Amino acid sequence: MINRDAKLPIGRQAKLLGLSRGSVYYLPKPVSERDLDIMRRLDELHLKHPFMGARQLRDQLNRQGIAIGRKRVKTLMTKMGIEAVLALPSLMAGVQQKLKIAPDESPFSMGFFMRDTLLHKS
Repeated sequence: MINRDAKLPIGRQAKLLGLSRGSVYYLPKPVSERDLDIMRRLDELHLKHPFMGARQLRDQLNRQGIAIGRKRVKTLMTKMGIEAVLALPSLMAGVQQKLKIAPDESPFSMGFFMRDTLLHKS
């Protein structure tokens, strides 16, 4: 795409391609070894305890001797695409009332949400 050895300046090539000049020069920072280790541990903990959020996972990591804060754990969780599986009974009651569904007929009864997907408890 961009030919650095061409007579046409890089800025002009970027403009012709509809790219910003900054994106041509941008080099992403690699993920550090420490973050990779923490992400591996977060993945293990999340598989064992999918209900744990950033605060509980932070506490578990601190118990394992890894000094990390809640915001960093949340950032890594977002980067990894994981989140806690939660029961949301109060929201389900509101949905049932709004849709005028009887509680025993509700498709939401005994269900759990995980990323906009309803999981039924058997």
